[in-house]
Amino acid sequence: MGATAPTFVQAFLRLGERTPKLRAETAEGGYAAVDALVAATILTSTMVLAINAGFAARQASRAAFETRRAANILRYLLETDRSVGSGEIAGFRWDVSTSRGQKLAGTILQACDREVNARSVATGRRYHLKTDVPCPPEAQ
Repeated sequence: MGATAPTFVQAFLRLGERTPKLRAETAEGGYAAVDALVAATILTSTMVLAINAGFAARQASRAAFETRRAANILRYLLETDRSVGSGEIAGFRWDVSTSRGQKLAGTILQACDREVNARSVATGRRYHLKTDVPCPPEAQ
């Protein structure tokens, strides 16, 4: 008998010989993908932390701006001649009250406690300022 046709197994084995094999050129070649994943993880974590820091800074900035506005409004209300009153101004609900204090020693003047409270309509934060002022003539 002459040459026989190759069997299926022999043909499959020859096919495997022609298939290119993938392997790393150097010992460090297999670590390139791992290094890339680690770098991507570090970059992503840094971006998330930066976004969170920006958000926290924005919140702190808004709170500081509101506090500054409230302090200005409270000072304005204390300096005006309102002895009692309430209302709303620039996003704050406020009320002013004046109570009798002690008579100043050696004078006919009496000191009154003037108190101003404000609450932000937007955030609900409360602000308070209190001082001593000379009592108005009707309170003496």
